[in-house]
Amino acid sequence: MKKEFGIFILLAVLCAVTGFENPRFFSHANLINMANAIGLFGIFSLGAGLVIITAGIDLSVGSMIALTGMLLVMALTEWNWPWPLAVLFALKPGGLLRTLWHRGCRAGWLQFARR
Repeated sequence: MKKEFGIFILLAVLCAVTGFENPRFFSHANLINMANAIGLFGIFSLGAGLVIITAGIDLSVGSMIALTGMLLVMALTEWNWPWPLAVLFALKPGGLLRTLWHRGCRAGWLQFARR
């Protein structure tokens, strides 16, 4: 409990110092932007946590999250796609690359096991 309280105090001090140095830090627009970013990273963290819990962790999880996240953000902001279509679009390349990765690993493992 002490550790969490210390981290909270550190966060509060950092926010106060940043707000003092830049008055726009506590503006409505900046708080909305921070909430959006925190929500986005929260969704990514839940996805990565699900992979870790199901024992499917490997080194490609971070790159897949980055790829699908960037595709989703580009489809929503730059191309102005509706969110259901953007989500489907972002998941397709990640799923394809995952399938290719695991098939390649399995094929390499089978060839190694035959020797």
